[in-house]
Amino acid sequence: MGSRTSQIRHTKIPFAFMLGTHQQCQTSPTINARNSHQHHEGTRLAPQRAVAVRTEADRCSETAATLIPTEGPPAANLMSLSPKLRSSTPSVETGWKQRHENRRRRDDIIQLLRATPNQIKFVIDCPSDLDEAVSWLHDLDIHPHSKEARHIYLMPQGVTEPQLQEEAIWLESACKKLGFQLCQRHHITWFGNTRGT
Repeated sequence: MGSRTSQIRHTKIPFAFMLGTHQQCQTSPTINARNSHQHHEGTRLAPQRAVAVRTEADRCSETAATLIPTEGPPAANLMSLSPKLRSSTPSVETGWKQRHENRRRRDDIIQLLRATPNQIKFVIDCPSDLDEAVSWLHDLDIHPHSKEARHIYLMPQGVTEPQLQEEAIWLESACKKLGFQLCQRHHITWFGNTRGT
């Protein structure tokens, strides 16, 4: 896959598990888990019940929504957009900080991809991350408890199950107040913090 398409991940999913905790979760197909957030790969998302994706042709794609391939958006039943918040910015020592900051927010691309069936997922580490996500969504004309808010997923940041359980408590409360969906990091529970999960 060329460099211009490397940020968009495609997954053919004959069966996708919808495993979440939020009572108001919808039952639309989401992307199959592969790698963790740190590796910018797909993540198993909520909702509450297991749903079979009926054909091999069903496909979801996850992207940081910073690039559009030369040939245009991929054909997918669902685009999972995972914009990166400021807290994801690497330290100066890595040599990637400025490049990351210059490229991580592309509202024009997000709006283009929102013309397709989509959901938006933010990884939340602290209350300031939540404030930034809500403000960003406001800029995209997505407001709490709106029709579009049902397709916003918040995932706690963490690498251990106790840490994730603690973070999920306040984040689930925030989701209920905002009309968003809580999205658990089930790959950590199932496989641990290991590369390739």
